[in-house]
Amino acid sequence: MSENLGLNIEVKSTGEAQVVKNLDDVKNKVVRNVKEIENVSANFYNTQTNLARDWFDAADKRIAERAREERIANQAISKSTRNKLAEIKAVEDADFRTWQNQQKEKVAYQKILAGRDTGMGPRDSHVQLYKKLQADQLALEKANAVRVC
Repeated sequence: MSENLGLNIEVKSTGEAQVVKNLDDVKNKVVRNVKEIENVSANFYNTQTNLARDWFDAADKRIAERAREERIANQAISKSTRNKLAEIKAVEDADFRTWQNQQKEKVAYQKILAGRDTGMGPRDSHVQLYKKLQADQLALEKANAVRVC
């Protein structure tokens, strides 16, 4: 007995026809599964993209809100207060620069002492540097004592 299953395959028995039908079913299931996987993958990508976009939008909003709060806070501070804060910052910057210069001079003097240990002996400029370092250190200690009082 011969049948045509619409696949351009002519089979001679129902057993062979059942095998071909089962293969078609498997092929269709595989095609459906591939399409479903592609859809899941596309949905996952879109979800991740949307989550990232939402996160960045929220971060932008937080940054804008902080900037707005800072502007409001800065407007609330009076001009005299801002001037006082600027003066304090200038004094702190000057103190830091003085301390930084003293550290550099201490390092230079330590290098001089290291040279003295090797038998080179100090030069007049090194002695002057040491005296200047001591005078600056004394002035800084006096300034700190006045500021504490």
